[in-house]
Amino acid sequence: MSQQKRSDRELILRVFTFFQDASNGAGLQMRRLYEDDPEDEVFIARRWYDWQTLITSLWRMRQTAKLMARANVARSPVDKAIAMFDRTLPMLKDYRDVFEHMDSYILKDEGRHNKRIKVGGLQVGMVDREVFSWMIDGKTITLKEAATASSQLYADIKKIRDGFE
Repeated sequence: MSQQKRSDRELILRVFTFFQDASNGAGLQMRRLYEDDPEDEVFIARRWYDWQTLITSLWRMRQTAKLMARANVARSPVDKAIAMFDRTLPMLKDYRDVFEHMDSYILKDEGRHNKRIKVGGLQVGMVDREVFSWMIDGKTITLKEAATASSQLYADIKKIRDGFE
């Protein structure tokens, strides 16, 4: 049984709903990171987990935008928007790979995505309300960079969607 392909318009409008979900998730995590929580003194790793969830939401935004590029009319502007996003947050793919394929890093699988990432740094880093630094690469993500990149990607993708409403 074959499925009927969606038109570019249908694809763009449908994908945007998933993109918006990921964007809302990223926004929620940014607010959680910036605010203090009464349990922070007891649950000292909260920001570590919130940063990981933010990174996952940012990756979902990127991947959903990439799905929108399957609409022929949107390919070029989406590709440009994603390229700008990637320039601001170039380490997201490595972080996503570790999150999604933790087993291959823990087991030192020869087929893991990035062989330079060692198991010793997987749970070592520094976080606060404005910075995430993970020892797997020594790089940092600032909340400002994440907010700027996600806001610009949202504006670019929404502009494409608005042209098809």
